[in-house]
Amino acid sequence: MAKGDKSPLTEGALRRSEERFRRIFEHSNDAIFVIDGAHGEILEVNATACKMLGYSHAELLSIPISAVHPDEMPQLLKFTDSVVESGSGWTDELTCLTKSGEKLPAEISASVFELGGRRCVLAMVRNISARKRAEKALRKNEERAEQEMRKQLELAAKVQRSLLPQPVRDDLIYVDVRYIPIQQVGGDYCQVRFVDRDTCYITICDVTGHGIGASALASRVSSEVRHLIFERLAPSEIVQSLNAFILEYFGDTQLFLSFIAARIELKARTLTYSGAGHPSPLLIHRASGRVQTLASQNMLIGVFENVLAEEPEHSVQLEQGDRLLFYTDGLIETADASGRHLGVDGLARIGSDAMKLDLFDMADHILGQIDSYRQEPVTDDKTLIVVEMR
Repeated sequence: MAKGDKSPLTEGALRRSEERFRRIFEHSNDAIFVIDGAHGEILEVNATACKMLGYSHAELLSIPISAVHPDEMPQLLKFTDSVVESGSGWTDELTCLTKSGEKLPAEISASVFELGGRRCVLAMVRNISARKRAEKALRKNEERAEQEMRKQLELAAKVQRSLLPQPVRDDLIYVDVRYIPIQQVGGDYCQVRFVDRDTCYITICDVTGHGIGASALASRVSSEVRHLIFERLAPSEIVQSLNAFILEYFGDTQLFLSFIAARIELKARTLTYSGAGHPSPLLIHRASGRVQTLASQNMLIGVFENVLAEEPEHSVQLEQGDRLLFYTDGLIETADASGRHLGVDGLARIGSDAMKLDLFDMADHILGQIDSYRQEPVTDDKTLIVVEMR
């Protein structure tokens, strides 16, 4: 056999291979185009391509590829150049224009092969109109869900803000409150309640975490604490009762909370307080300017059955003009550029400097100073209660 002659076996294998390719070509569910990219010619198409675009076989072979992509030739040429350079490629950024003028979004997978001495592109094209419609419907559903979630968050925020105490201007006591969540709703809550003309309870709570779950628990805590306050319980009894309530109903949520309960006898000017893992309130004495920290005595709420220490509450004597700061850790954990937290000492300095201001200007001044100190992103809710004995 002369060199270069093909054996019958080789010719048979080649013929079977060509027949197998022809069967795949003709019966593929994807439209297949053989394109001469250099001249923009369509050299061959299968029946699926004709059906997809609405042309006869002869019509498709008689039109240039630009008739299928009339508005996207720069993108098509860029794609085919990339395919020729790398040997293959994929895109879903092109459309195909049908004979009737409809634009079909298409997914195109292409590769390079030799045909009659020419480098041609074999493009398998899939009509992804159904997928695009499904994606569009999914986006609309997601947008509707997001809109509904925003409405729910706005409602939750309104509910939570409705629970905030209003400023108090009483002959015996002034109180002002600020609440700044990092999201629409947060895990901080506070109360200022008068059970009679002479007795004022102040409570403040910080649920671990943020968002709707923490907000819902904080609102439920607010309701429970209100009930405990009107039973006239001692602050340490409120702490223990709240802990039992959280363990019974929310023990499996892994949500814990820090908490302070304070009772002020207004005529006697005595403060009795019990804290559970909460940042220490500050007592700023008007006469001496001394800042006294009122440290929490007990463990975090929701961790153990008995959270009370041997001395679960303490009492201090107040004087006219003395001020109290109750707050959550979002204030003292504010960080500067070096990452250093403001801390209790920093808050004490700011609070002491603000004693010259009217009480109802004090909260905004303190929060403004904290914001000036901050050089890192806000990471926690902030609640501040300022109190002045009259």
